Amino acid sequence: MAVDPSNAARVVLGDDGGILIQSLDRGATWGQGVIWGSAAYPITRVANDMSWLAWTNESYMSNGNMIFDPSASNTLFFSEGIGVWHTSLATNQNWDVGPTWYSQSLGIEQLVANKVISPPGGKPVVGSWDRPVFYIDNPDLYPSTHGPDNKNAIVMGWGLDYASNNPAFVTAVMNWQTEKSGYSNDGGQTWHPFASYPPFLCPPAN
Repeated sequence: MAVDPSNAARVVLGDDGGILIQSLDRGATWGQGVIWGSAAYPITRVANDMSWLAWTNESYMSNGNMIFDPSASNTLFFSEGIGVWHTSLATNQNWDVGPTWYSQSLGIEQLVANKVISPPGGKPVVGSWDRPVFYIDNPDLYPSTHGPDNKNAIVMGWGLDYASNNPAFVTAVMNWQTEKSGYSNDGGQTWHPFASYPPFLCPPAN
């Protein structure tokens, strides 16, 4: 929740998908100018600062806090699980489109690594929370994608290993609400699902 520093009666409430709703009477009533997050008024996310963040599925954004820019009250900042975003409410005054969130996460993105391996003759591979596996071709540049795909917003990379007699063969345990565990024949650049899995127990939502 954020209060406009130039107008204390204006309060904006945000959810974990980047959807916003506004009150113009200090929270007594809501919906005067809803920024929708429905199929009719979709949210747009722009990440020009990090190439993989522009590619990934960021539909779940785990709202940590929101604040209006005190020097530009129509600009709203939003911190979430991976980084920081901002939007201009002025561009949505007709409330007929969803908000456009712009990433400002360069250098402060928050991914927690569970496992890092460096296969002999290959490149480092990182297994992390929320985005399961990254192939680090150049440590000075952000990867353009992550593995195994971008079909799900949240998947954890729990573990990684490579075959001692064939370091290009890498396996990974990747799941969360869905099973994505699999193997790579090219050192972690591309991924294939295992032929079968043990019974998957979905973790509780809370």
